[in-house]
Amino acid sequence: MTGAPHKRAVASSTLAPAMMNKQGRIVGFLMSLPAWVAIVVMFLAPIGWAGYAAFCSFDVRMRQTWVGLANLRAVLTSSNMRQAIGNTLLFAAVTFCTVMGTGILGGVAMASVGVGRRVRLLFQASPLLASSANGSLWVWLFAPMWGGMAQLWLAMGSKPLLWHSVPWLSRLAVCIVLWVWCFPGAVYTLGVVAQGTPKEILEAASLDGANEWQKFRHIVLPTIRRPLLYMMLVQCAGLLQVYEAPWLLWRGGPLGATETVVMRMVMLKDGYGQACAIGLLLLVVCSALSFVAWKVMRRQ
Repeated sequence: MTGAPHKRAVASSTLAPAMMNKQGRIVGFLMSLPAWVAIVVMFLAPIGWAGYAAFCSFDVRMRQTWVGLANLRAVLTSSNMRQAIGNTLLFAAVTFCTVMGTGILGGVAMASVGVGRRVRLLFQASPLLASSANGSLWVWLFAPMWGGMAQLWLAMGSKPLLWHSVPWLSRLAVCIVLWVWCFPGAVYTLGVVAQGTPKEILEAASLDGANEWQKFRHIVLPTIRRPLLYMMLVQCAGLLQVYEAPWLLWRGGPLGATETVVMRMVMLKDGYGQACAIGLLLLVVCSALSFVAWKVMRRQ
């Protein structure tokens, strides 16, 4: 007689945590349901529609006709699109190399000097400013005759540089603006991460005769490896979508020398389907970068 109540007590004690876990999962799902609805409505649904529209042709009334790979072929064989891809890769490569190089040096220097929190926050001033505010400043600096750089050259007795009409100067101006926009955030992030390196290990390495380069290579760099990889992924994905700087400065000119892929997609007048095809290509490239970074981080 005493065994039955004991068995029921044991069964209830084992079932209670399972029921509580099940109820907790249901409550958690219900609490996150609005976020999932927002993700589906505002993110997944537009991506699905754009993916479908990339294989359709649209008339003036937005009535679609399935055309298969015609939009992708038209985009990839267009000379303007090839020029836009080349400009985007050029801006991304130059800005990526300069930002990563100077960002690592600046961040490690900030960590070694021991810069305070208030000073570090100053490096966030440029990224926190709106693109329109940054763009207005740089438009004034690069203005042909009345801008800040033009006035400086005139004060020095030289003719102003034709930033707006020489292709390589226009590209250089875009790279300068992109570097200024991205550099402070890289220094701030890597400086904060590098300060997490244990000082005892650095002091021990100094006592063993290690120089600054050896300490950076064998101690600091492994410490910031994963944040650095994350920053590289973010920078690559962001630089492939460059739009604000070349648009505010030169509107893609001169003669398309600063037109990027996103600018081409926004200003495309040949059809809505081709614009969606460009967006689909960008999505595939950014997804591939994310997958490679995930595999590398998982392996490490």
